[in-house]
Amino acid sequence: MNFNLTCKKLFAEQKYEEERAFIEKKMKSPFYFLVRMSARQHYIRVCMALDDLPTASRYIASLRHGGGKGWKYMTAYYYILIKLDEGDLKTARAEFEEFRRDCADAEIYKTQIEILTAIFSRLLTARDNTPLPLSAVESSYPVVSRILGRHYEAQAADSAVEWN
Repeated sequence: MNFNLTCKKLFAEQKYEEERAFIEKKMKSPFYFLVRMSARQHYIRVCMALDDLPTASRYIASLRHGGGKGWKYMTAYYYILIKLDEGDLKTARAEFEEFRRDCADAEIYKTQIEILTAIFSRLLTARDNTPLPLSAVESSYPVVSRILGRHYEAQAADSAVEWN
């Protein structure tokens, strides 16, 4: 089976450790150069699903170092989530604004922009209680739940202060 199809299949089946091992095995192959870029993209995705953000960050930096807006946008979603998790709202927001502005019409980024828009609307708008998109609720990435969870905890703490 094709490398990309195998990775997509394992990810869809939530076999993240198996996918990670598969990619790492390919990375050790002498023919790795043939799948190097797609392997890095899959590796970032699986690291995010396994909540291994430091490794994901290293691979994001590696792809971005390669240059070009294309690599920046292919990693923007993950980069923004990591920055939000680190509490760097300023960097995350600036990256999101550029990503949304330049990629709003690109179908491949539609779901990512939808999730990030929902997250930012909650973080930046007081009392936003519109339902989250299903894509955010069912996200494979624990960081999404963690970011939203911290927001709801802060909102609950603010409500307690208002009511007392």
